[in-house]
Amino acid sequence: MRNFLRRLKYFLFVPHGITAEPKSSDAVISDLFLIRNDAQWKTEFELLNIRGLIEGDNTVLQNDTSDFWFFDETGEKLGEERIELLGVGRQTVKLRDLLTGPSERAKTFAVFHNQTVPWLASEKSFLADRGYAGFEFSNIGLKGYVHGNLDSIARSANHIEMLGKAGLLNRAYTVQHRLTGPSTYEFFFTNPTNKTQTLKALVKTNDGRFAKLGTMKLKPRGSGQFTVKVDENEIKRFQMKSRLFLGRPVVFRTTHGSMDVFHG
Repeated sequence: MRNFLRRLKYFLFVPHGITAEPKSSDAVISDLFLIRNDAQWKTEFELLNIRGLIEGDNTVLQNDTSDFWFFDETGEKLGEERIELLGVGRQTVKLRDLLTGPSERAKTFAVFHNQTVPWLASEKSFLADRGYAGFEFSNIGLKGYVHGNLDSIARSANHIEMLGKAGLLNRAYTVQHRLTGPSTYEFFFTNPTNKTQTLKALVKTNDGRFAKLGTMKLKPRGSGQFTVKVDENEIKRFQMKSRLFLGRPVVFRTTHGSMDVFHG
């Protein structure tokens, strides 16, 4: 009986691949990156010459451009901007300069490279960007960087396809970091799947019990956050339950004069 339950748990909770493979062999892949664009936050992105890294040649070609697609919190596309790669290995894209008109409401973005590496398709591989987004808090002069979570969204021609997977049952994801104060923690989640997902957040306090913090529904490509305030000499834990195979948040920790950002 014990072996049967163990095998059943494995079948239900251990995914055979966290993400799906794009249907088109010429697809390009991006993470679903976060944007923080308000009075307190600025967001940047470190754009790399991906083709150059793969080929071992950092020369920029004429068609070496990248398209930034912007989405709101419900996953609706707001706009896009094409960026020409410069003759350097890395360039910093200040997203505030790109967010005009409807895109000012953007909460997430994707980066699709228009570069070509002819032999990638024969190796069943795809050009992908899961690079680094940088965040600056209240002009303190320091930035925190966090890399992409997973292959989230693919584009082929002008069609997009969500690559994230979800299971049949809820599973718990407990952030390994202990929440310490005095500080404010913000846990940002995105939905890389093609179906609406329900997320339930819980917080474990000093008494050792998990208490419900809140629930949200995320549409495909959507995003949302949970906020936890921690007092001085207090320690908390954060847990999220959902059907996502990888329900890992991007975590922001802020105090009066400092910030940090990391994966949970």
